[in-house]
Amino acid sequence: MDVSLQQRELVEQVKIWFTCTEMEALVQTAVQFADAHCAVFEPELGEHKLEYTRLHNEFKQLFEDRLNAFLSSIGATPEAFYEAFEKIGTEEGGEVQGLAEIMYTCLQYDFFCQIMCERKREMEMQQATGVLPTPPPAPPGGYVGAEGYCAGAPLVVFLGQCGTGKTALIRQFVHRTFDQNYTATIGMDFVGKLLSLEGRQLRLQLWDTAGQERFRALMPSYLRDSSACVVVYDVTSKESFDSIRGWVDLALEGRSRRDLLLVLVGNKIDLEAQRCVQKAEGEALAEDLKMLFFEATAKDATLVDAIFYGLAEGLTSEQHKPESDDEIVLTAPPRRREVHDRNKKCC
Repeated sequence: MDVSLQQRELVEQVKIWFTCTEMEALVQTAVQFADAHCAVFEPELGEHKLEYTRLHNEFKQLFEDRLNAFLSSIGATPEAFYEAFEKIGTEEGGEVQGLAEIMYTCLQYDFFCQIMCERKREMEMQQATGVLPTPPPAPPGGYVGAEGYCAGAPLVVFLGQCGTGKTALIRQFVHRTFDQNYTATIGMDFVGKLLSLEGRQLRLQLWDTAGQERFRALMPSYLRDSSACVVVYDVTSKESFDSIRGWVDLALEGRSRRDLLLVLVGNKIDLEAQRCVQKAEGEALAEDLKMLFFEATAKDATLVDAIFYGLAEGLTSEQHKPESDDEIVLTAPPRRREVHDRNKKCC
């Protein structure tokens, strides 16, 4: 299909709007919507109620209204956009393939139900443990709490190939859970935590990213305002280890090295028999790239806390924020940190 210059420009405008602005708003809207409606979802019944479809249609309408408002603001119609979007999407290696997949997945019924059920389980777990629900994410550079935006909370972005365990590490630290069933992250996910580190309070926004190439377009808007980047590789995958320099280059694109704390993490050390990247190799690369280095496993939480508290220590000199009543305070482990204890078997 022939695509006109005007059609390419229209799709490019929507792509920039969605990846640089709307993705953040969509995440906030999705979390707020899930918090308000997830209680009606009952996955244990194994059936889909008409109420689920009604709520899904309401959620889709929220996004479609925002898209239509943007199109109207630039003098375009929904019909013109979808025609151009369909044409460009059929091109081999189409530039909007990743964007199309994210938009489709976010609005897909099955994915919507999955998110609602996960949020319900998360809220039930939080109520059972006395942990307050995580507030919606802030735009880069700010933090959303019960009292509104709180500027200056460090934004920490997790990078690395698909399947290295980025999501598992975050979930293990935040919720003390591990899911054996692997599900690839779509676009971006987030969680917020407040740490208490040697008398200092530090808020962290932990952003989990998709490792697939098609989602790279989402990352620049988050990376440019990040305070730290954690690059994760799988110690049983040489390919994931070899990709680290590329992820570091992406993190530093348009940034000064002094503005960004870089952390390298070798995950899955419980799979010692399958290890193909030795700890010494990780340490050498981290030294070369001027990164903090940790090894851990999300499966049983071995050395997971050391990653996040080590990261916090690297940020505390610039981030001294008071505690908020609506967030959990984590007490740091004893001063003798596991990662520095060379006598402790960790691999």
